[in-house]
Amino acid sequence: MATGFAYQQFRKRGVDSELTSAALSVAGIVSTISFTVVVAVGAVLSGNPDAAAGTVGGALLVVALFVLFVVSLRSSAGRARLEGIGTRWIRFSRRIPHRSVRNGGTDVDAWLESVSAIHLGVGPLLGAVAYGAINWLGDAFCLVFAIMAIGDPVPWRSVFLVWLAGNGAASFSPAPAGIGVVDLAVIAVLTASGLHGPRAVAAVLLYRIVAFKAILTTAWLVQRAVAQRRIYAKS
Repeated sequence: MATGFAYQQFRKRGVDSELTSAALSVAGIVSTISFTVVVAVGAVLSGNPDAAAGTVGGALLVVALFVLFVVSLRSSAGRARLEGIGTRWIRFSRRIPHRSVRNGGTDVDAWLESVSAIHLGVGPLLGAVAYGAINWLGDAFCLVFAIMAIGDPVPWRSVFLVWLAGNGAASFSPAPAGIGVVDLAVIAVLTASGLHGPRAVAAVLLYRIVAFKAILTTAWLVQRAVAQRRIYAKS
């Protein structure tokens, strides 16, 4: 939903569709890398060797796939393979609505061309990863401070794994922001980490109110204020 909204906003401002798709794709890749780095560090600090090995392996796999994608873009053979994969995916995704896929290869080729035209320097790329990490850490520490707010000690050795459980549940939830599913998952893991049941519920509800409801409401108010200013400016 967020990606679709961002795409529409870029298009309304005259940004080319292929460039918009490429930029959002790169942002998603960077966000995934940042997430795996944060989770890997949290797993290592937790002292859980199995979790640490799994998350570090996952982080390395994501980075390796990203490097493989970039390298493939730089060769004609790699571009051809990527275009073939993308065309098959478009054909599969359009199978349900029974739409034509005659331009699938052209669409994929245009998207790959836009992505290959993006040249990120080391500085901007590291900055993007850093901002992504700040975003994920902010969410994780929101949970930490919610536990502090109810007066319970923070289970530092497992709190990042608790947060990971919530994000994992959100990935498989059809509801926006994993409403309901994330809450139950985090409550269950927090309780297993030593927090008493009712206090775990209170901490998770506070975390979700701040991290989801408060931010969403603030963003809506800001967007409404900006839209009204534009209306007044035109009138």
